[in-house]
Formats: sequence, C-alpha cells, structure tokens
Amino acid sequence: MMQIGRYAVFEEIARGGMASVHLGRLMGQAGFSRTVAIKRLHPHLAKDPEFVTMLLDEARLVGRIQHPNVVSMLDVVATGGELAIVMEHVTGETLLSIMRRVQKQRVRVPIEIASAIMVNVLRGLDAAHDVRGENGVTLGLVHRDVTPHNVMVRRDGIALVLDFGVAKAAGRFHTTEEGKVKGKLPYMAMEQLRGLEVTRRTDIYAAGVVFWEILVGERLFTGDNEGELLERVLFSTVDPASKRRDDIPPMIDEAILRALSRKASERFATAGELAEAIEKSRAVALPSQVASWLDALAGESLAKQADRVREIDSGSRASFSELENLVASVSAGAVPVAAPAEAPQAPAKEPVAAVASVALPEQQSTEASMSAIKSLPKRERSRSWIPLLVAALVGLAIPTVWALTKGAKPPETAVAQTPGAPPLETTRPEKVAPQPSVTPTLTASSSALAEAPTASATASTVAAAPPTNRPPTGPRTGPTTAPPTPKPPAGNCVSIDANGRKVYNRECLRGQ
Repeated sequence: MMQIGRYAVFEEIARGGMASVHLGRLMGQAGFSRTVAIKRLHPHLAKDPEFVTMLLDEARLVGRIQHPNVVSMLDVVATGGELAIVMEHVTGETLLSIMRRVQKQRVRVPIEIASAIMVNVLRGLDAAHDVRGENGVTLGLVHRDVTPHNVMVRRDGIALVLDFGVAKAAGRFHTTEEGKVKGKLPYMAMEQLRGLEVTRRTDIYAAGVVFWEILVGERLFTGDNEGELLERVLFSTVDPASKRRDDIPPMIDEAILRALSRKASERFATAGELAEAIEKSRAVALPSQVASWLDALAGESLAKQADRVREIDSGSRASFSELENLVASVSAGAVPVAAPAEAPQAPAKEPVAAVASVALPEQQSTEASMSAIKSLPKRERSRSWIPLLVAALVGLAIPTVWALTKGAKPPETAVAQTPGAPPLETTRPEKVAPQPSVTPTLTASSSALAEAPTASATASTVAAAPPTNRPPTGPRTGPTTAPPTPKPPAGNCVSIDANGRKVYNRECLRGQ
C-alpha cells in the first residue's frame, strides 16, 4: 500500500495504454472513509506534458457531468511529482468481461438485458454530449472511445460510461494533432477514421457497434492485421443482427442499422433518440432483472470484489476509543471544526443596573423589569428575579418617599432657585395622612418601605437614586424665567408636567 495525499492506494484493478486504475481509500477524520478508484499515469508517461494534460482534461470534463449513468469524478491529486485522478468506485463487471464470460459459457445475452444495458449507456452519452461550460455554452463533448472496455455494469444492474481520456471537447488544454486518430479501429466511424470533424453522431455509431456485438456475441469487424481490419470497417457491408440471431425484434434491428450508417447525417441525431427507439421495442429489462442475471453470470467475481472492499474498510475504520478521543478534542477546542455562521449578538445587558439607574414611572419600571427577566437564559432566570424585583421596588418607592418627606431633598440634589421666585418650603409636617388619590401602586410601595430598619437607610437610598429631570443646578448665563407650575385639577393632588412626569401638589400633602 502507498499513500497519495489523503488516499491510500492498493492493488491495480485495471490497466490501459495510458494509465492504470487502482483500488483506493479516502482516509478522513472521525473514521470517515470511502472506497474509490484512483487512476494513475504509467511511470514513463507521468512526466510527459501531453499525457499529464490529457489526464487533467479528463478530470475537468467528467467533473461537469452529473448523471447516474456516468462514473463520477471526485478529486485530482498532485503530490510528490505524481498526478492522479480519483473516481467513483464501481463494484461490477466491464461489458468486455461480460461478453467474454458469455462466449466461454456458450450462451447469449438476453435481448432484454442487452437492451437495458445499452439504454443506460446511451443516456449517459446523451448527458455527456449536452454538458456545458462556465458560460452556459455546450462544450460539444464527444467520447471517441465508446467500447465494451469503457462500459461498466454495476452490481445493482445499472450500466455506466467511463474513461473520457481521449474525449474531444471545446476548451481542452490538449488538442489532437492533425492526422492523428484516437480510438479503437473496430468502433470508429468513417469521419473519425478519415480525420474529419467528430460529433455526437460519432459516438452513436460506436454505440451501434457495441449493441450489435452484445446481441450477436461476436465482433462486428475482424481482421488479421490493422490494414485488413481498416479495410473491412471502411468498405464491408454490415449484416443485420437478426441474420445472426433470429429472435431479435425488427425495431431493434432497424435501430442498429440506422446507427451504423456510414453517413453521419443518416444516423440518429442524439443518443437519446436511439435510446427511445430501443425502449419502444418493449424489450428492456428492469435494473433488478439485470442485477440477477449478472449475479448468476459473475457472482463469484462480484463476491470477491465486495469482500476486498470490506477488508479494506475494516482496516481503515477508526476504533471506538479513537472516536471518543476525537470527540473530546473537538469539545475542548483542540481540533478546529467549521461551525455554522452565527448572527451577530447584541452586547450583554445588565438588567439590574439598568433598572436601578433610571427613575421610571411605576408601570414602565415593572415592564422593563419583566422584559429584562425574559431576555435572560432559562438557567439564569431562577437566580436573577430576586435582585431585579428588589431594584424595581426601589424604583417604585422613590416617588412615595419623596412625597412622604414633603419634598425634602438631599443637598446634592437640591433644585436651584430662580431669582425672584418664592422659596420652596422644605419643613416636614408633624403628620402626613395617606391621601385617597394616591394610586394603589404607590400605597404598596409605601408599605414595603415601612419595613426599612432606620430612617438613615431610607435617606441614603433616596440619595443614591439618580436625579430626575429637574432644573440644572449651576450658575445660569442669562436671564431666565421660572417654568410655569402646572395647576393640579380640582380634587386631585397629582398632575402631569410638560415632561410627562407626575407632580405632587404640596398643598394636598400638607393636608390643606
């Protein structure tokens, strides 16, 4: 086993002319892992800029294709002078392996199974042909190598297209040199062999060849050498598949012959159209039926693949103690964990200080206290309601104490007298009777303060309270006139001044 980046690389599972494919394992934190397929360039090609560019192009192109019938591209790794692409791992058999097993067992692929496989392949090709770039323009991608080697039938009965290594598309960094042909001769269309422009219809031709071969169980074009093979591809007449196998429906026979037309304009316009033509024959199996047939054909090979994946999985699985340690590290902040963005929070409030430092009317003080309590977390409410209630009562009691003391004020809060205005009387009456016009809230506050231990404590509480909005004490710079004193309504000892505050009538407090 070797390591490439965060991937463990195991044995080789496939090999081509340009690269080899290995079984791999993504090793993540918290015991996360995933089986993958890692494609690596052959050592003698790993430093060739042409092949490196081709591998990067394949990753970029396939990464844009999102379809269940195309093998997904997951990552590109460049480390230690080596470049590799990471793909979805598929437990299954290549179509080439399936055809070889069928020939060895001297059986034929059921028409429904072959049709289902080809419909999947054509759907994947159709998605690849329609892939678009960043600007939303179709890239004109052409696979150019649709062969049994590059079709994988998964264990669940779904077929996938893979290996876009020689695909042609707009925006590729690597371009095919003039006169150089890429692909496999038996599956190449006329325009591809002659070095002309290739289109999606080129892939449709190759798909027709593959479909013919699955049904018949033989190669469509053969030759002792490449020259003879090329001549037969260019000039030989293609026999209908039904001539070699008499149970093939006419609709499928016609669809294959149209796909194999030597003129590109006579073929199906899209791979999707050919898939629809096959589906109309009603000879298409369900994925579950394909899976059952594949398991009967290659069950031993599929079981070995699954066992190997489980073996690798068990070796890379984190132990319970390791998970516990990781959880503890994350909780302690030792391991950086990306947390969801939180909305900005307002600065923490201090409800007690806020209530105690403001002289509010009775109702406003109570509402402010309750809202402050509700804004606290549930755990803190049970511990915070007592000081808030005491502070609220102190705020409520200040007006009552001031009324009971007949307007006596501490020295630091004395109101400056306006020149020419009559002095305010501050003498304390011998006895002040409770007035019926005082609100119930004030009466309750008075009774609460009656339990104060000493008069000095009451006076210090009043002195500590913040001054209300009274006229400023300090020298005045110009002639001023005393604000008119609002007259209380008849029979009422409390009035509201211009600032919205309660003003107690001194005459009422004297009992007059």
